[in-house]
Amino acid sequence: MVSLGYKHIYFGDDKVTLSIALGQVLRLSAHNFHNLIIMPRDLGIQQFIHNHIKNTSVIFYNTIDLMKLQKQFFEKHNVVFFLSLRPENLNILLPLFEELKEKEIIVTSRKFNDAFTEKFDYVTGVTRQSNLNSNKVIVYTGDGKGKTTGAIGRALIERMRGKKAFIFHFLKNKASITEDKGLIKIDRFELIRLGRDEPDYAWITGKGPDKKDIELAKEGLRLVRERISLFKNSLVVLDEILFAIRQNLIDEKEVVKIISEKPQETILLLTGRGENQYIFRNASQIFTMKKIKHPYDNEVSARKGIEY
Repeated sequence: MVSLGYKHIYFGDDKVTLSIALGQVLRLSAHNFHNLIIMPRDLGIQQFIHNHIKNTSVIFYNTIDLMKLQKQFFEKHNVVFFLSLRPENLNILLPLFEELKEKEIIVTSRKFNDAFTEKFDYVTGVTRQSNLNSNKVIVYTGDGKGKTTGAIGRALIERMRGKKAFIFHFLKNKASITEDKGLIKIDRFELIRLGRDEPDYAWITGKGPDKKDIELAKEGLRLVRERISLFKNSLVVLDEILFAIRQNLIDEKEVVKIISEKPQETILLLTGRGENQYIFRNASQIFTMKKIKHPYDNEVSARKGIEY
């Protein structure tokens, strides 16, 4: 049984923190957690979630009185999301968060006060760097939580807008649980795991990739090119591609070629830790997730539905 009761806050760029939250919702749903999202306005999300994501409800701030919220209001939910929360409202809700000791609380906010750091277990800041080009190449990087979950959430948003969305996981085994288990009858949304079929095999913690791993990654890049060629008006995520390049699983030149040859209308989203100067120079936007606080620092193990 997964232990709940931790509090998260993501602050910075509204669009990216929203994406991180939606990706986390889908991951939690895949593990059968019941989620409640409280947000300021619809943005078309409520109906989409009702139709396509399991175990998740959405309500809006204008339908509730934050000052009168009580613990009983959240009895049916394991995880509660407060999206785009203003700092003054965060102050109002902190006593309630203390009462909800058995619930996971996830907050997004544009601004953050350092005085709140001790009130949260996870604190992640999101910063943006925009370059002059407009080639729709986006990077999610940094040492903070939210790169993969943010990419998944961005894919959900683009799917809501009518685009096809493809997520290629370069470091996920085919036998591992994936976020699509949280989805209900959705088309034009595909998660593709490019690792081995062996559930416990993880070269990332061993000596590095061998020939079979490299062959699977090459096949993955072939599938990426194929999807881009067939579905130009789409979002294509190359999850953990920066780390895969650093670990010699993938040749940087192959990724550079995909970037230079993709159609203008295709959004390419690359994730992973570490810098790659060529990719960064040729991205239109780079979002850095900065870890300010994380339970790992206190030797707390990763939890299903939260970290993976």
